[in-house]
Amino acid sequence: MTPTLRALADEALARGTLPGLPMQHFIDGRFEPSTSGERLAVQDPGTGRDFAEVAAGNAEDVDRAVRSARAAIDMRTGAWRRALPAERGRVLQRAAERIRAGAERLAVVESLDSGKRLSEALGDVLGAARCF
Repeated sequence: MTPTLRALADEALARGTLPGLPMQHFIDGRFEPSTSGERLAVQDPGTGRDFAEVAAGNAEDVDRAVRSARAAIDMRTGAWRRALPAERGRVLQRAAERIRAGAERLAVVESLDSGKRLSEALGDVLGAARCF
């Protein structure tokens, strides 16, 4: 375990969470609350304690997200369609780099959310980066 991962795990154990977790939906390039304004507690299955409170999505929120994604990939006018293959590759590579850069923090959050061991959660995070 790296010193960074150890420090993040210790902080999560002491606080029951990590500061700075996103608490809203990410739709159309920005964080937004749910349209209903409702919130949902997220529980750590290992301790039974809530470690976050997030926007509770509803059908309207899902519809907004789907409309945004469809507009981005629209085969006639979407930004992804207009991007050259090299630019698409750079976007995907940047996504993988950002995941890898935050892998240890993401692994701690995944462990809090799922109850997985840190090593397993880190493997999942790095696997996600490889998909990009």
